[in-house]
Amino acid sequence: MSSVSHLASVDVDSTVLINGAMASRKISSSTLRRTNANTLRGADTVSHTSTTTPHVVRPRPTTVSRMPEWLKFPLVVALSLGSSTVAYSLIADLTGYQLAAVSRQVDDTARILALVAWKVLELGIAWWAGYDYLDTATLAFLTHAPYFYLLHHFYTLSLPATLLPLLIDVGTLSLPFLLLRGVTPAHDPDSHAPGQPIVNDRNVTFYVTALAASIYALTIWGSFFTWLPVYVVTHFEYVKSLESAHNAALVPILIQFLFTVGLAARKFLFQASSGAAMSRADAAEKVFAPDTVSLLETLRYNAGMWRWTKKEDVLAKRTAVLTLWTFANTWVRVFGTLDGSDALGAAGWAGVWAIASLATGVAFGWVDSNV
Repeated sequence: MSSVSHLASVDVDSTVLINGAMASRKISSSTLRRTNANTLRGADTVSHTSTTTPHVVRPRPTTVSRMPEWLKFPLVVALSLGSSTVAYSLIADLTGYQLAAVSRQVDDTARILALVAWKVLELGIAWWAGYDYLDTATLAFLTHAPYFYLLHHFYTLSLPATLLPLLIDVGTLSLPFLLLRGVTPAHDPDSHAPGQPIVNDRNVTFYVTALAASIYALTIWGSFFTWLPVYVVTHFEYVKSLESAHNAALVPILIQFLFTVGLAARKFLFQASSGAAMSRADAAEKVFAPDTVSLLETLRYNAGMWRWTKKEDVLAKRTAVLTLWTFANTWVRVFGTLDGSDALGAAGWAGVWAIASLATGVAFGWVDSNV
C-alpha cells in the first residue's frame, strides 16, 4: 500500500508539474501574443501617422528680376521700338510698296516724334495698368486690327501686306512684357484663383468666344450693309474699291472673327475678370463714409458702383480701356498715316469698332453675373 501511495503521489506531482508547465507555456504564449499584438499596433500607429502627415505643397519657383523698377519701363520702350524697326525693315520688300502707296508722307520731325510718343503712351498704359504680355498682345490686336481691316477691304491691300504688319505691332508691343513681367494670376492655370474653373471650362470658352465674335461681326456687317460705304466714299479720298463692303456676308465675317477678334476679346475681358481673385472686401458689405472717401469714390457711390466686386471692377476698367483705346488708336492711325482721310472719316470708322468693344464688355458683364 505504501508503494502504491508513493506511486500515486508521484503521479499527482508529475501531473501537477506537467500541468504547471503547460500552464506556464500557455501564459508565456499569451503574453508573447499580447506583446506582439501591441508591437504590431504600435507599428500600425506609426505607419498610419507617417502616411497621414500632411503633404506640404511648395510653390513653384519664380524668377524675380533684380532690375530696378525705374529702369524697366525705359527698357520696355527701347526693346519695343528697336524690335519694331528691325521687323519692319525685314518685311520691307514684301509689304513696303503696298503700305507706302496708301500712306501719308511723314517727313517733318514733329510728326515723326508724335507717332513715337503715341507708341510710348500705348506702352505706358499697358505697363502701369499691370498687364502681362497676354493682356498687352490681345489689347494690341483688338486696337490695331481696325486700321489694317480698313486697308484690306477698302484699299485692296493683300492679306500679307496687312497681316504681317499687324503681327509685328502685336509682337513688338508684347515682347518686352514677356521678358520683364510675369504672368498675372488670371492667366496662370496653376494659380487656383476662384474663377479658374469657369475660365478653363471648354463650353464656357466656346460660347463666350462666339458671343464676342457675333457682336463684332454684326456691328461690322450691319455698317457695311447700311451707311458705311457712302460714308467711306465721302470722307476717304483715295478709296480703291467698295466691293468687299457690298458683297460682305455675315457668316464669313463671323467665322473670321471667331478665331481672331473673339478669342482676343475673351482673353482680355472675360478671362481677366473671371480669373480675378476675390478679396474679403468683396464678401463684406462696404460702408460708405462721406467724411473719409475721395471725390472719385463719391462719384462711384452715386453711380451705383460702390459695392462692385473685384470681377465687376476689372471688367468695367478693361472695357473702358478697350473702348477708348480702340477709338483713339484707330483715329490716330487712320487720320495720321492714311493718305486722303479726314478727321471725321477716321472718327466714323473708329466709332464702329469702339461700339463693338463696348457692347462686348457689357455682354460679358451679363454672362459673368449669370454663370
